[in-house]
Amino acid sequence: MIEFFVGIYFFLLFFILHIFLWRTNIVKKKPSNILFIYIISFVIAVVTFHFLIYPSLDLNFSEIFIVLHATLLSFSLFCAYLMTYPGIESDSPSCTILLNIEKNNKQGTKFSQIAEVITDDIMTLERINGLVRDQKLLFVNGKYKLTQSGKRFLNLFVLIRKIYTDEPFKG
Repeated sequence: MIEFFVGIYFFLLFFILHIFLWRTNIVKKKPSNILFIYIISFVIAVVTFHFLIYPSLDLNFSEIFIVLHATLLSFSLFCAYLMTYPGIESDSPSCTILLNIEKNNKQGTKFSQIAEVITDDIMTLERINGLVRDQKLLFVNGKYKLTQSGKRFLNLFVLIRKIYTDEPFKG
């Protein structure tokens, strides 16, 4: 049972540090920095756990067992968080639609009102700016070009897509 609480502690330390660094603008708000923050917070969490629970410098099997199980839980929570992060970071079209409908819930919302809210700024421009910010695209001479990082990113998603379905990306 201690593995559960230690795993939650490992993840919460990362999450609190991540929110603090994002809110104070100490680091650039790039997805790659999230992984860096997780690794740093994980090392801090393991060291503090070791010295709080087992103050001696000796490592024993039960401590290694607890840390391994807690690591699995913490890393699983981190992966789940990482998958939801893009939807949290940007204005999700689905959330924009739902917020608009909620605002007018008593009267109802016509399709034309929803169409006014979903603009190119939400659907395309924000995503393009994010890809440029994350160095997946370069804007050169009025044209966008894929970077090496962008190619690797795209190839990963194409591979994952092939695992799930035979249907190709439409692009």
